[in-house]
Amino acid sequence: MVVVVVVMDGSPESGPALRQAASQARQRNALLDIVCIVPDGTDGPASILARVKLGEFTRRECPYGMGVPVRLRVEHGDPQRVLSEVAAEAELLINALPGPPAADDGPEKPAEASAAPRRKRGILTPIPDSLA
Repeated sequence: MVVVVVVMDGSPESGPALRQAASQARQRNALLDIVCIVPDGTDGPASILARVKLGEFTRRECPYGMGVPVRLRVEHGDPQRVLSEVAAEAELLINALPGPPAADDGPEKPAEASAAPRRKRGILTPIPDSLA
């Protein structure tokens, strides 16, 4: 089965990523896997609450439904590890988690001397064939 995965934290910035993932899943006739990551050691009631909040967020952002089968998942652990695990199952991964904070390197450098811009939320990441 074809799977499109969106990993999100429920922030307002996650809404566009969720809608993009739903659109991509419809185009691919795929299962939409909506994943929220919680820290290791999160107990049962907190995990259940995270799943409820994930469902509420999904209904609020897409009130008319997704148009594809949906699976809500709450995964425990380090976000980078969980991302690689869920990516292994996906044809397309949309990461709506915030990236690491940028280091304060002092004053801004001129555009031609600056490094490449940091990744933003909602980056579409095709899964390489070697991982699929």
